[in-house]
Amino acid sequence: MKRFLLVLTPLAIVILAAVAAAQDTKDKAPPSKDKAEPAPAKEKSDKEKSEKQAPEKAKSDKEAAPAAKSAAAEAMKESPYYPLQVGNRWDYRLGDNHYSMRVAKHEKVGDYMCARVEMMVDDKVTAHEHIADTNEGVVRVAYDDRRSEPPLLFLKLPPAKDQTWKVDSVIGKTDKSPGEKVSGSFKAGEAAKVSEPAGTFENVVTSSSPDLDANGLKLSFTYYFAKGTGMVKQEIDVGGQKVIIDLEKFEQGK
Repeated sequence: MKRFLLVLTPLAIVILAAVAAAQDTKDKAPPSKDKAEPAPAKEKSDKEKSEKQAPEKAKSDKEAAPAAKSAAAEAMKESPYYPLQVGNRWDYRLGDNHYSMRVAKHEKVGDYMCARVEMMVDDKVTAHEHIADTNEGVVRVAYDDRRSEPPLLFLKLPPAKDQTWKVDSVIGKTDKSPGEKVSGSFKAGEAAKVSEPAGTFENVVTSSSPDLDANGLKLSFTYYFAKGTGMVKQEIDVGGQKVIIDLEKFEQGK
């Protein structure tokens, strides 16, 4: 069922296959010190240390200024229809199943500043994707660290009713693998009111695809996005099997 969830939700196409954080941390651990270190020299007076540290601090502050400016320039662009602040969490229901999506952090993937959005089932991270807000709209840059070339535009902004666009991307292409192809068309729409367990949302924007082909899997679906909340509902049809995903709760990060 988890595989089914991942195929149908907007999060990812494949299950997260490996977690190497623990090993990575171990590999990066500083080497142990077998030999005793020499005793430190006698401390200098507070006055001497203060005089020495003053120019060093000024130099450090001067060097930090351009770094802070660069970090500000790299700040994550925020979409009103898919808020991607760190800590944001959405709890969804798919029939009798429940899962959550959360923004774990912001990080750069290629040329895009992205939000790393993780999917959790039973409070365990099972997959993740990287989402960015661009001048065209909201795109998926990568699925489980498998790049989408070009990034897949699933919400065109600013919203304009009846606007259409096409997608044609390859996910996870490498020298050894052709990757998975995703192609089809999208159309923007509107919904005056959408009632969900999380509440009633007005002036909702929709993004629909009647003919998406995900590496041979044919499906059609409609996303419902509410301003300030994100995706509040999704309707999916896969081979005549209809599924509805409902928002149960939205928590904004602090």
